Amino acid sequence: MDKLREHLRARFGVERVEVAWIGGSATWAAPVPECLGVPAEDILRFSGIETPWGPVGRCRLVAVEGRPLLRIPVHGWLTPEGRFDPGPVASMRVFYLLRELGVRAVIIDASVGGITLAPGDILVASDFIDPHDKPLALEFARRLGLRPWVRLGEPYCPVLRARLIAAAQRLLAADPDGSRPLTGTVHTEGTYVTTPFGVFETAAEIEQYRQAGWSVVGQSAGIETMLARHLGLHLGHISVAANWAEGLEGGRWHGDMAGFYRDCALPMARIGWEVVRSLVLEDAGAWTCSCETIGASTDLTGLPVPQA
Repeated sequence: MDKLREHLRARFGVERVEVAWIGGSATWAAPVPECLGVPAEDILRFSGIETPWGPVGRCRLVAVEGRPLLRIPVHGWLTPEGRFDPGPVASMRVFYLLRELGVRAVIIDASVGGITLAPGDILVASDFIDPHDKPLALEFARRLGLRPWVRLGEPYCPVLRARLIAAAQRLLAADPDGSRPLTGTVHTEGTYVTTPFGVFETAAEIEQYRQAGWSVVGQSAGIETMLARHLGLHLGHISVAANWAEGLEGGRWHGDMAGFYRDCALPMARIGWEVVRSLVLEDAGAWTCSCETIGASTDLTGLPVPQA
């Protein structure tokens, strides 16, 4: 952490990073941001940044016209040695780092199984389901001395949702052939169902989710969203359906999943880059959303407590 702070002061003359981009499986098959034309001298790499939950394996500081952007690949699931180690604890490490660096706005990209989305469709989520990771979010809050109760009525920042929707629609319409395998369809509302890490869902579970009207299924967004709300961050989440969820369309997955990920990474990175770049270069203080204050609406400090 100290080394990262030293580079912030030396390279950018600041003590904090306002904007972070957490990459997921939507962009994991491409070197971001190098694939977007960012020169090597504008990318500083760090590994093994210590947190109370262990080290953040890999992250980068990216210079955007002289201002810093924090880029964390693959949800923070890489160890310092580069091994793949997915799980919700990695998100606790990542969001602790974001808190220490003073981050205010976060964009996350991911891939998902489509329930109402076809493969190649994009969702900018408006809500999520996660009954599994709330104990971990509570542990995170308690360990950092935060309020354990946080409202999730509007889990995603309306400003960032609008930015992601506009960028996705514009870039996909401008270059439909170069954006394949993305279909060009952008779903502007929808619910992300979070299931536990590891084993994928059964067809019966997916049918239950479909009947409930939920949109996509994945394993990362729930814990990330809860931690972001605990910290009062502006959060936008964009995902691409990599396959039909289990049991739908005859259980058909994309024929070449590795090829799908290679092909979708660059167009998804372009969408994310347009949004995070604009955020880095502007002042978030003028935003009219309640992301930074909604958590405090559950503060009961001073409420009379009856004597035991």
